[in-house]
Amino acid sequence: MTDPYAAKVLWTRAIIVNALSPDATATDFAGGAIRNDDKSQATVTANCASGRVGKPEDIGWNP
Repeated sequence: MTDPYAAKVLWTRAIIVNALSPDATATDFAGGAIRNDDKSQATVTANCASGRVGKPEDIGWNP
């Protein structure tokens, strides 16, 4: 369930969704497609709010 969809559906049940969706992240997902491809990184950088490819440590906190 995507965040905007969850917010819309769960609102009818008086549940508020407070979530953040990260942009593309340089991980092993899809064989490292974003991490290993300069063209993909340039596309992400040009089209995302942060202006950069995310790093795995941007997503979660690991104490």
